[in-house]
Amino acid sequence: MKLDAAIDLVNALQDNGFEAETYEDYSGRGMYGETTTGVVSDITPNTIPEFLNTRYNIDNMGKSDYIYY
Repeated sequence: MKLDAAIDLVNALQDNGFEAETYEDYSGRGMYGETTTGVVSDITPNTIPEFLNTRYNIDNMGKSDYIYY
């Protein structure tokens, strides 16, 4: 995800009461060392599609946070 898109997503999530922050230089599964910007949030994968209009990948960041990239 490009940085400007990640910032827009963070702002939209925060405006709707979710915790969210950008995560730069993230290398997700299958990226083979390539990096991108992601958004770490407590929003569930079932809810995030209403805020995203594009395809995205997701990883679990622990007990309650996910990264969307």
